[in-house]
Amino acid sequence: MPVIVLAMATPSHASEPTTVTLTALHSGLCLGISEASLDEFAAAQQQTCTGAANQQFTYDPRGLTFTAVHSGQCLTVSTSPIAEGALIWQQQCHSLLQDWRVSPDLTDGATVIITQVNSGMCLEVLESSKADGAGVVQSACDADNPQQWVVGVVR
Repeated sequence: MPVIVLAMATPSHASEPTTVTLTALHSGLCLGISEASLDEFAAAQQQTCTGAANQQFTYDPRGLTFTAVHSGQCLTVSTSPIAEGALIWQQQCHSLLQDWRVSPDLTDGATVIITQVNSGMCLEVLESSKADGAGVVQSACDADNPQQWVVGVVR
């Protein structure tokens, strides 16, 4: 008896790393690494959008990581993986605290929610701030504007 194998087609971009900018929907400011620092533990924050390499992140859907283009380090939950309000910083890529899911897909112009896999919390601008330099944290997901990010695919 012949064996029939069914496979679902998936878009080729679904498994390929994608370099993006992420703009906070509520403020119009971009996710970036403070002062374009190369230092481990440099803070993630929202900043005036310049398109600079410290505001570009490569998302790898296989490894679930966002890697800062300028430093090669991954967006990481800081001190406690399950703490509400834990700051986000860059750190050498090697930890489960660096696993993120994006919903929906990272397509140009899409508004997405980014969820930390281990805590189940969402990437959010601290206290819904609209200020340049405001920190970025993980917080309980409520799909509020400070948790919504507009994707810009870097070409």
